[in-house]
Amino acid sequence: MSKVWMFQVVGGESFEFQVEGNPTCQHNGSLSLWHIILDGGQPEQIVAQVEERGATVTAYAHTETADQTALHQRYLESTGAVFPCIQCAHCSWLDVQSKGYCGHASWEEPRRQAFLEAFPQAIDDVGSCPLGGLPSPPKM
Repeated sequence: MSKVWMFQVVGGESFEFQVEGNPTCQHNGSLSLWHIILDGGQPEQIVAQVEERGATVTAYAHTETADQTALHQRYLESTGAVFPCIQCAHCSWLDVQSKGYCGHASWEEPRRQAFLEAFPQAIDDVGSCPLGGLPSPPKM
Protein backbone atom coordinates (compact mmCIF):
# COMPACT_ATOMS: atom_id res chain seq x y z
CA MET A 1 0.00 0.00 0.00
CA SER A 2 1.31 3.45 -0.92
CA LYS A 3 1.91 6.06 1.76
CA VAL A 4 3.13 9.62 1.75
CA TRP A 5 6.63 9.77 3.24
CA MET A 6 8.52 12.77 4.54
CA PHE A 7 12.31 12.86 4.23
CA GLN A 8 14.53 15.45 5.89
CA VAL A 9 18.05 15.33 4.43
CA VAL A 10 20.98 17.22 5.98
CA GLY A 11 24.56 17.58 4.70
CA GLY A 12 26.46 15.32 2.37
CA GLU A 13 26.91 15.86 -1.35
CA SER A 14 24.44 17.35 -3.84
CA PHE A 15 22.27 14.91 -5.80
CA GLU A 16 18.85 14.38 -7.29
CA PHE A 17 16.62 11.43 -8.16
CA GLN A 18 13.06 10.68 -9.12
CA VAL A 19 10.71 7.91 -8.10
CA GLU A 20 8.00 7.18 -10.67
CA GLY A 21 4.85 9.20 -10.05
CA ASN A 22 6.66 11.77 -7.88
CA PRO A 23 8.43 15.06 -8.53
CA THR A 24 12.23 15.11 -8.73
CA CYS A 25 13.85 15.09 -5.30
CA GLN A 26 16.83 17.44 -5.15
CA HIS A 27 19.41 17.95 -2.42
CA ASN A 28 21.95 20.77 -2.56
CA GLY A 29 24.19 19.44 0.22
CA SER A 30 22.57 21.63 2.87
CA LEU A 31 18.98 20.90 3.97
CA SER A 32 16.17 19.34 1.93
CA LEU A 33 12.63 18.28 2.74
CA TRP A 34 10.68 15.95 0.45
CA HIS A 35 7.17 14.53 0.54
CA ILE A 36 6.85 11.57 -1.81
CA ILE A 37 4.51 8.62 -2.29
CA LEU A 38 6.23 5.25 -1.83
CA ASP A 39 5.41 1.55 -1.63
CA GLY A 40 6.92 -1.39 0.23
CA GLY A 41 10.68 -1.27 0.67
CA GLN A 42 11.21 1.95 -1.29
CA PRO A 43 11.70 4.15 1.82
CA GLU A 44 14.52 1.96 3.11
CA GLN A 45 16.20 2.00 -0.31
CA ILE A 46 16.06 5.80 -0.45
CA VAL A 47 17.46 6.13 3.08
CA ALA A 48 20.36 3.83 2.16
CA GLN A 49 21.11 5.79 -1.04
CA VAL A 50 20.99 9.14 0.76
CA GLU A 51 23.31 7.89 3.52
CA GLU A 52 25.75 6.59 0.87
CA ARG A 53 26.09 10.21 -0.26
CA GLY A 54 27.19 11.30 3.23
CA ALA A 55 23.91 12.89 4.34
CA THR A 56 21.89 12.22 7.45
CA VAL A 57 18.25 11.47 6.82
CA THR A 58 15.08 11.31 8.88
CA ALA A 59 12.13 9.57 7.25
CA TYR A 60 8.64 8.74 8.40
CA ALA A 61 5.31 7.82 6.86
CA HIS A 62 2.38 10.17 7.30
CA THR A 63 -0.22 8.11 9.11
CA GLU A 64 -3.27 9.03 11.08
CA THR A 65 -4.33 8.09 14.57
CA ALA A 66 -7.42 5.99 15.27
CA ASP A 67 -9.24 9.20 16.31
CA GLN A 68 -8.33 10.89 13.01
CA THR A 69 -9.49 7.84 11.06
CA ALA A 70 -12.83 7.88 12.91
CA LEU A 71 -13.22 11.61 12.22
CA HIS A 72 -12.51 11.18 8.50
CA GLN A 73 -14.88 8.21 8.34
CA ARG A 74 -17.61 10.38 9.86
CA TYR A 75 -17.27 12.81 6.93
CA LEU A 76 -17.16 10.04 4.35
CA GLU A 77 -20.36 8.47 5.72
CA SER A 78 -22.26 11.77 5.70
CA THR A 79 -25.19 11.68 3.31
CA GLY A 80 -25.94 15.40 3.43
CA ALA A 81 -24.23 18.57 4.54
CA VAL A 82 -21.39 17.95 6.94
CA PHE A 83 -21.91 21.08 9.09
CA PRO A 84 -25.26 22.40 10.36
CA CYS A 85 -24.99 25.61 8.29
CA ILE A 86 -22.70 27.26 5.77
CA GLN A 87 -21.27 29.68 8.37
CA CYS A 88 -19.95 26.87 10.56
CA ALA A 89 -16.79 26.48 8.50
CA HIS A 90 -15.85 30.08 9.36
CA CYS A 91 -17.06 30.13 12.97
CA SER A 92 -14.65 30.26 15.89
CA TRP A 93 -16.89 27.80 17.76
CA LEU A 94 -16.47 25.04 15.16
CA ASP A 95 -15.41 21.85 16.95
CA VAL A 96 -15.20 18.92 14.56
CA GLN A 97 -14.85 16.49 17.46
CA SER A 98 -18.15 17.37 19.11
CA LYS A 99 -21.32 15.68 17.94
CA GLY A 100 -23.06 18.81 16.66
CA TYR A 101 -19.81 20.47 15.54
CA CYS A 102 -20.52 23.45 17.83
CA GLY A 103 -18.38 24.17 20.86
CA HIS A 104 -20.80 26.85 21.99
CA ALA A 105 -23.62 24.34 22.16
CA SER A 106 -21.65 21.37 23.51
CA TRP A 107 -18.85 22.58 25.79
CA GLU A 108 -19.14 22.91 29.54
CA GLU A 109 -19.52 26.46 30.91
CA PRO A 110 -15.91 26.84 32.20
CA ARG A 111 -14.50 25.90 28.82
CA ARG A 112 -16.88 28.24 26.99
CA GLN A 113 -15.95 31.09 29.34
CA ALA A 114 -12.21 30.50 28.87
CA PHE A 115 -12.71 30.42 25.09
CA LEU A 116 -14.58 33.73 25.12
CA GLU A 117 -11.84 35.33 27.19
CA ALA A 118 -9.17 34.08 24.78
CA PHE A 119 -11.12 34.82 21.56
CA PRO A 120 -13.46 37.84 21.83
CA GLN A 121 -14.51 37.29 18.18
CA ALA A 122 -16.47 34.31 19.49
CA ILE A 123 -19.17 36.68 20.85
CA ASP A 124 -19.80 38.04 17.33
CA ASP A 125 -19.87 34.50 15.92
CA VAL A 126 -22.59 33.47 18.37
CA GLY A 127 -24.57 36.62 17.57
CA SER A 128 -24.43 36.00 13.83
CA CYS A 129 -25.27 32.29 14.01
CA PRO A 130 -28.24 31.64 11.70
CA LEU A 131 -29.34 28.56 13.64
CA GLY A 132 -30.87 30.43 16.55
CA GLY A 133 -31.51 27.69 19.13
CA LEU A 134 -27.98 27.73 20.51
CA PRO A 135 -27.59 28.55 24.19
CA SER A 136 -27.03 32.20 25.00
CA PRO A 137 -23.41 33.26 25.27
CA PRO A 138 -21.81 33.03 28.70
CA LYS A 139 -21.42 36.25 30.69
CA MET A 140 -18.06 37.99 30.35
